[in-house]
Amino acid sequence: MAVEELFRKDRFIKTFEAVVQGVDEGVYITLDKTAFYPVGGGQPHDEGTITTESGDSFSVVFVKKLPHTISHQVDRPGLEPGQRVRCELNWKRRWRLMRMHTAAHVLSSILAKETGARITGNQLGEDQSRIDFSLEEFSPDLLVSAVAKANELTRKAIPVHVSVVARSDACKNPAWSKLAKGLPEGIEQLHIVKIGDVDVQVCGGTHVQDLKDVGTIVFIKAQNKGKQNRRLYFSLAE
Repeated sequence: MAVEELFRKDRFIKTFEAVVQGVDEGVYITLDKTAFYPVGGGQPHDEGTITTESGDSFSVVFVKKLPHTISHQVDRPGLEPGQRVRCELNWKRRWRLMRMHTAAHVLSSILAKETGARITGNQLGEDQSRIDFSLEEFSPDLLVSAVAKANELTRKAIPVHVSVVARSDACKNPAWSKLAKGLPEGIEQLHIVKIGDVDVQVCGGTHVQDLKDVGTIVFIKAQNKGKQNRRLYFSLAE
């Protein structure tokens, strides 16, 4: 049975009720529905708790996408198939990652428009995040400038919308993919994140609802990672 991905329907769900569908090796749990985001696309997995009706609580320490379902690794055995459970996300962590992810979209959009740079790698984090770009020349000043321009935008109230389109439609709009490797393979229905007139990008991650929610982006450092590969480290002011 395919899991119902609640984070696709509403990225602001903090708590939900579910039924344990399966238990593997005591600590790998599948649910009939989940709002826990699995690791992927540079965005780390969600964390939180799964609590039984009797009040027994388990910490969710890792979440991974599997064929047709999502696996939740908990800190200890004890959950059983058929149990009804109440789940709660570590919202402080999720909210921080959502803000980081939207910030990354704004930065990649600015550099794509100004230089044609594509994303060759990325990793979001709570404390700091990084994006790798395909740029011919290593110019820290260019990356510092991109952060400054992004902050001009994050001071404005600009809505962030998420929609679903067919892969065939996305293929007709190559600018929607900022990745050097192009669209993700094997996915026929793609999620599109639109930030006003700032950016449109294929992305399966979670994002804020308004660009002002991102806050101030902080430049940390720039690194030259080899032939046409430049890395930007950034964080958020608070």
